[in-house]
Amino acid sequence: MYKLRPFAGRPVLESAHAAITEAIVINEESKVSWSFSGLADPSDAIALLRIKNRPHRTILLLAIADLCSRAASA
Repeated sequence: MYKLRPFAGRPVLESAHAAITEAIVINEESKVSWSFSGLADPSDAIALLRIKNRPHRTILLLAIADLCSRAASA
C-alpha cells in the first residue's frame, strides 16, 4: 500500500505542514466540496500504462481519468 517514512529534514517537514495548513484553510473558506472518497490507489493502473504495445482496459483508463478530474477540481 503506502510506504510511509520520516521526512528528510525539518525544512521538508515544515514545507509539507505549510501545504497541509493551506489546504485546510482553503477548504474551510471556500464553498467547494473536495471529495477523494472512493478513489483507489492508481499505482497499478499507471504502471500498466508504461508497458509498450499493451492493450489498456477501459476501466483502468476511466479510473485514472476520474483521479485526474478530481485533482484538477481541487
